[in-house]
Amino acid sequence: MRFLIAAVSIAVFLVSGNAAFADKRVAFVVGNAAYKNVPQLPNPAIDSKAMARVLRNVGFDVVEGANLTRDAMTAKLLEFGKKSEGADVAVFFYAGHGIAVNGVNYLLPVDADLKSEMDVKLGAAINVDLTLDQTMSDR
Repeated sequence: MRFLIAAVSIAVFLVSGNAAFADKRVAFVVGNAAYKNVPQLPNPAIDSKAMARVLRNVGFDVVEGANLTRDAMTAKLLEFGKKSEGADVAVFFYAGHGIAVNGVNYLLPVDADLKSEMDVKLGAAINVDLTLDQTMSDR
């Protein structure tokens, strides 16, 4: 229910605000649920599909994925970064496991196998801050 309210709120904002008049709108939408080494989640793949549909309906070019490995997630992020160059509006939506280490937030790909903090820092997880800086710096 919370997801539905959030999706409707975003859609209303996008249609009623300046985003509706933006020429180039892109979105990154990923739902990771089928984890191999941590508990699986029931909703992220469903939620991300619904969000992608809402965003497409209001004119976004959506880079979408579900149950992505580290390599697949990196490829999607690079695709999103390229598409978001010069975009008027860019949206980032992620549903799935995430963790924080020393104040830094990370997204977990479905193949993440974290045994220590060093695994996270060496790239088993996706650094959210670095990702947003690289893909959405001017949006």
